[in-house]
Amino acid sequence: MAGEFERHLARHQHRIQILEQQLGNNRLLVRVLLVAQPIWLAAIVFLAVNLFNVRITVNSDNAAAAVAAPAPVLVPPTAPAPDPEPEPEPEPAPPQGVDALVKAGWAVADRNVSKAEEHFRSAIAQSPRHALANYGYAYVLLEQGRRSAAQAPLCTAIYAAGNDMEMSRELESLRKRHDMSCR
Repeated sequence: MAGEFERHLARHQHRIQILEQQLGNNRLLVRVLLVAQPIWLAAIVFLAVNLFNVRITVNSDNAAAAVAAPAPVLVPPTAPAPDPEPEPEPEPAPPQGVDALVKAGWAVADRNVSKAEEHFRSAIAQSPRHALANYGYAYVLLEQGRRSAAQAPLCTAIYAAGNDMEMSRELESLRKRHDMSCR
């Protein structure tokens, strides 16, 4: 078998040299193409054309020649670009009316007393005798340990509560718990 291979190579040395020059580093492919059985030759040519971008042509004296196309550039797969950061939501507009300010103040009174204090003070600036605004303001001042500052808004809230019995009971309870007087 080895002798047959050598005779075959000797007979087609000129074609081998042309193919090797044109294929460069793919010399093994050239040798396999020249010695393969016809069915395998077709398969190898198919693979060479499709995998290595090799173009097989026949020149005027019927000598086969292979021309290698430039090697494809392999680009490593990249992760898709991350989604852009979502736009931060604009801060909600500050509440405008007294009732909206009081509601906003009570909404944050237990977790952000300074923000609650701002809302209650803004409400009191718009309506100085508003019972809930004064009650909320007194409540956050007491939460901050500012007992003397809380006395005036607490008393204002007690007087402004008027006939609202439920609010009056809550305010009186708060006043008594902190040992305050509204005289």
